[in-house]
Amino acid sequence: IQQKGVGNGGGDNGGTADVEFTASCLDGYYYGEKYGEGSDRYAFFLSDQGLNNGGQAYTNGTYYYIDCFAPADKSITLPLGTYTFDKSNSGKAYSINSENSQLILTGESVEATTTKYLTDAKMTVSANKILLEVTIDGKLHKVTFFGSLELEDVSGENPDNGGGNDDPTGGQDGQAQSTLE
Repeated sequence: IQQKGVGNGGGDNGGTADVEFTASCLDGYYYGEKYGEGSDRYAFFLSDQGLNNGGQAYTNGTYYYIDCFAPADKSITLPLGTYTFDKSNSGKAYSINSENSQLILTGESVEATTTKYLTDAKMTVSANKILLEVTIDGKLHKVTFFGSLELEDVSGENPDNGGGNDDPTGGQDGQAQSTLE
């Protein structure tokens, strides 16, 4: 499900950002508890262009990909709360997976795509708003999104939790997929 943000208001959690970005799109998936008991998994992109019908990024776009966990409550809407960076990737509630979360900058072609992994992150989710603060290459990025926090429910897919590729980044080992449209 692609959610279009509304407004372009501020939102400041204190401190000065090296990069400020207002995302206009939220695209992603609710996985439920398929990756561990007690926490629901959410994986999504905050971007300026969204994804095409095939789930791929558009060219010349900015995509912050977040893989996070929240208390298991079977909700396809990203739960309210403060999420913190988890270097151990424990899958605990209100954690951001450090292994998968990244910034993807698409170019004119797949070869021109740059991927940068986060070294720290904090995300505050409130009613119809996400404030994401991430550190990439020593720089603080502040990302805001205003709009619906509902994600596509894929929790019923692949019930045996074996095989398949549930990674919205396309399993490209750090390389984003891009389409020339």
